[in-house]
Amino acid sequence: FMEEDFSDGRFDGKKVDEGTGKIATMNSTDFGGVVTSKQAADDFLKKDFKSAQAEYDTLDSSLTSAASDQLFCETDSLDAACSIAVLPGSPPEAWVFDDIEDFVDIGGISDMGGVGYGTYGSQKTWYFTIVNGGGSDLKLTLPITITGTQFVVTEQPDEIVASGDATYFTVEFTPTSIATFTQTMTITSNDTLYSPYTITFTGNGQDLDTNIALQWSFDESDATDYSPSGCDGTLSDPTLTEDRLEYEDVAFYFDSDYPDEITSSCTMGAGGATSLTISAWVAPDYLENGNNTIMNRGIAATPDFTLAFTNNGTNIEFTTRTTTSATLNYAIDPDDYQDYWTHVAAVFNGSQMTLYIDGVQVAQTTRTSGTVVNSSNFTVGSKDSTMDFFSGTLDEIRVYERGLTASQISALMNQD
Repeated sequence: FMEEDFSDGRFDGKKVDEGTGKIATMNSTDFGGVVTSKQAADDFLKKDFKSAQAEYDTLDSSLTSAASDQLFCETDSLDAACSIAVLPGSPPEAWVFDDIEDFVDIGGISDMGGVGYGTYGSQKTWYFTIVNGGGSDLKLTLPITITGTQFVVTEQPDEIVASGDATYFTVEFTPTSIATFTQTMTITSNDTLYSPYTITFTGNGQDLDTNIALQWSFDESDATDYSPSGCDGTLSDPTLTEDRLEYEDVAFYFDSDYPDEITSSCTMGAGGATSLTISAWVAPDYLENGNNTIMNRGIAATPDFTLAFTNNGTNIEFTTRTTTSATLNYAIDPDDYQDYWTHVAAVFNGSQMTLYIDGVQVAQTTRTSGTVVNSSNFTVGSKDSTMDFFSGTLDEIRVYERGLTASQISALMNQD
């Protein structure tokens, strides 16, 4: 069916009729019942090139590996998608792929998710790739703009995109209130099939300001606390390194030995909180050495709260203490976490303890209500400076004296 579709030099739901030699629209019989329209043909090819190639190889056993690879060629310029080779000289086609390499259909929606609004919010930047799936140069009309102010094109694509090549542009979402925003982009080009190519952007602002008790972003290469608590940290031998976005000297590496840690003797927040949220970006490099503490407040034996990898990296543990202590455990495979960046957040909302991994709830348990103990010894990278030292990189340490919602946790993980 793909060979039939390509007989006119493009994957467009049309073919060269063998009887008349003229271009004819393909039908469900031509496609073997797999796809029944031009749009369906495009979607079938663009959304999963590798499986399409495997399907084609299966249907045509005479196709050599070299011929198959020529038909399905990767655009290596941005590692974003595969472009299918077409007949030289055929009209250009603009195909757009989003930040997670999904094909964005004409009139499609790109949901950039939640982002914090306010002093402790940020922005979200997505890379979009334009692939020229045609056989001649694609000429884009620049600059590309978006209506409104919350979504802005921060980097423009190249004006000319050769056949089978790709270019990219970036869109930054910065919410201006705690609300949902929707704005439209129009990409105009010499693509006679798809131009103008419209995309609708959506995203929402979330409250990440209320009752923040500590924020160590490490953006100034130190442990300045940007929250109202002013609990600056003291560095004890951690090493500056790059963060998950590959910015240099804005995260800290801990080598699992004393005294690698960051400490503060300040009493954070207002105290007397009956709920709590703690979060961090973590990239452990060795978990099979017992316990690795991400953060801890209070003495090691009876901490106010602890977030740690335990049991040789087979568990993530969240502990809180009011009049009594309670612990939530989540079993993991350490290989899924070692040498990878992961966002870990833990919430006590007054009645439940919940653990989130990369913005997704993974474990929850009930917990008796009470006031969270507020001691003055807070450590990152160790448990009370005495044990369970962390091995790996930590970044973006936050503590809230309230339980963030699932949407707010997602925004905390999602923003740059």
